[in-house]
Amino acid sequence: MDLRATRVEINIKNFRNNIKIFRDKIGSSCSLCLSVKGNAYGHGIIAMAHHAKDIVDFFAVATVNEGASLRESGINLPILVLSSHLESEIPTICNYGLSPLVSHCQFFDKYEYWANYYNINLALHIKVDTGMSRAGILPNDVLSSAKKIMAFKNIHIEGLCTHLACSDDREVGADFTEKQISLFENIIDEFKNNNINPKYIHAANSSAVMYYKNSHFNMVRFGLGAYGYSDDINIKPVMEFKTKITIIKNISKDSMVSYGCTWKANQDTTIGIAPVGYADGYMRSLSNKASVLIDGDFYNVIGRVCMDQIIIELPYGFNQLEHDVLLFGDNEKLNANTLSILANTISYEILTSISDRVPRIYKS
Repeated sequence: MDLRATRVEINIKNFRNNIKIFRDKIGSSCSLCLSVKGNAYGHGIIAMAHHAKDIVDFFAVATVNEGASLRESGINLPILVLSSHLESEIPTICNYGLSPLVSHCQFFDKYEYWANYYNINLALHIKVDTGMSRAGILPNDVLSSAKKIMAFKNIHIEGLCTHLACSDDREVGADFTEKQISLFENIIDEFKNNNINPKYIHAANSSAVMYYKNSHFNMVRFGLGAYGYSDDINIKPVMEFKTKITIIKNISKDSMVSYGCTWKANQDTTIGIAPVGYADGYMRSLSNKASVLIDGDFYNVIGRVCMDQIIIELPYGFNQLEHDVLLFGDNEKLNANTLSILANTISYEILTSISDRVPRIYKS
């Protein structure tokens, strides 16, 4: 089947180099857990996991189904399920040997039952809510929860973790992050004093790897940095979102462009139409704001972004049909960060919004 004009190109060399940079940053004594949730931040969960399986120690997913899909594709590394799940998903967790992050006590007996059924010893990671106020067991309840787990035969505590709420904000979030780390360290000490010694202690995300060495413990969970977005480190974006010009036309002065007539030509103008829109993940909020790159030059996206098309203002007389158009990629002025500012969001959303109908092409 022929590929669409609109596609994503994934640079595997950049991806693996990014991971190795993080590996060097944390040292050989610390395990590396790569997040591939959200379809590997839009890059393709199966392909990216297989390209990383020889240089990471763990994978992290958000859902049980994501973990199951990795197992079915042949991934044998440990897999953490970061988000909460339903009781009905516990058989799948046990069948595929996934490791859930535990945020409450209600499922301990169910884990025990299904772990026994599948003849496994299920590895649990206890999550502590140190201030995110989302998932996680509150500090005062963590020790008693751990002791409950230890009373069972077929489940065990493999990990202890927390989640840092604002480690990426060095100005506002530094004090709060240090308080979270300190509270987590108190929990670790409490566990040690009660002879509870999980194999893995983890708190750091990509930004904490950079800024808070005291959060590394003996494993870090990182995601965005592997895909090329993190401060103060020599990593490169992995994804390039591209399309082609499929229609070129000249319009007269005062012509209105696209839905709502939000853009008006102030002179005779050439426009190009490219088959990409918000159904592909190119956000409607970029209407009349974004630029694209063609042959080293930037051109404005004009009028409203449609479900399946955008309109680009071109030099008058431009006639190169099927010309490549960079929507964002490894470019200082045109990447997921710069687009996120225009769209009033974050780079995570820019990357993960690219839909399944956009083919991914993997390049070494």
